Amino acid sequence: MTTQPTVGALENKNLAVSAIDLATSDGAKAALGGTLPSAGLLAQSDWVKTHEDAAQKVVNALVDTMHWISTHSAQEIADKLPQSYVQNSTISKDQYVAALNQDKGQFLPDGIMPAGGPKTIFDEEKTIGVDTSKVNIADTFTQKYAQAALKLEGYTATTTPAGNDG
Repeated sequence: MTTQPTVGALENKNLAVSAIDLATSDGAKAALGGTLPSAGLLAQSDWVKTHEDAAQKVVNALVDTMHWISTHSAQEIADKLPQSYVQNSTISKDQYVAALNQDKGQFLPDGIMPAGGPKTIFDEEKTIGVDTSKVNIADTFTQKYAQAALKLEGYTATTTPAGNDG
């Protein structure tokens, strides 16, 4: 499992093919049966509780970045990235932009955990043998910091949020 530009480079050199598409909402739903949140922050709750200001600043940066990605074209994004990243011996800039156009939907536009996202993650964990029987899905995420970041920046949430049922 990898992301752009690696996917495009491997496919363009006929070294790999995408067997399962987890980079788009439709692909993730087809492969996993639900929405797969692909951009988020993981932290231990004890650290978050004792570092709420730092946690909020990190989420603010993520939400602002996700908003920027969702409001700019793949070409505009590629123009802001280091040129050695979007154009090198493995991929041309045009190929990178085309791949990002295809995969851009994987980024949460507002930082909100999408409805069904936690359940999809739990189901994925169960599939690979992780025992989640003692974990309450609602205790594994919070919308609190993303909602505060949206309010701070004056953005509107566009994602249907996950509730207590994941």
